[in-house]
Formats: sequence, C-alpha cells, structure tokens
Amino acid sequence: MDTIALVLVLAVTAEALVEYAKSAGRMIAQRQRDGGGWFRPGVTQLLVIGLSVALCSLAGADLYAGLGVRLRTPEAGYVLTGILCSRGANYVSDLVGAVGRAGSGVDDAGIGGDKK
Repeated sequence: MDTIALVLVLAVTAEALVEYAKSAGRMIAQRQRDGGGWFRPGVTQLLVIGLSVALCSLAGADLYAGLGVRLRTPEAGYVLTGILCSRGANYVSDLVGAVGRAGSGVDDAGIGGDKK
C-alpha cells in the first residue's frame, strides 16, 4: 500500500510541476507575441502556489512524511505538498481517492462511467 501510494503521489507531483512549467512557457511565448496582459494568469498561479506552500508549512502538512518518505530537507515536503494543494481541491480529492482505492484493493473500472 505505501509503495503504491508513494508512486501515485510522485506521479501527481511530477504532473503538477510539468503543468506549471508548460503554463510558464505559454505565458512567456504570449508575452513575446502580444506584449501585454500576459502576466495576469502567471501572477495568479504564483500567488496560489505561494499561499498553498505557506499554508502547508504553517500547518505542518507534509504528504510525503505521512507516507513515511524522508526527504533531505523537511521543508521540501511542505513545498511539494503545497504545490499539490495549489492544483485545487478536486485534484487533491482525486489523489486521495486513488490512494485510498489502491490501499483497499478496490477496482475502479466503473469510476467515471454511467451511474445506473
């Protein structure tokens, strides 16, 4: 269970970082193309990341420590957990659900299908 949960958390963290990098690349390209108004989405994203990391740090929320992973610096766990949280409640809820299903051995083949 812990190994599956860790792999899921690492995969989601990597995906979040890639999405933020792609978003930053698009903003830079748009700035070069348009010259104005490009910074609003970027500033919003940076504020959300900063706020989420600050809240996780203040609350001591470290998903990696909760899974028994020791990072070289404890602050890295707060930062990575904050980045996950900054992706939104639905994103984190989906992650928690996937980790819970992985631990219980529930087959999620029916998820997202018709509700009959």
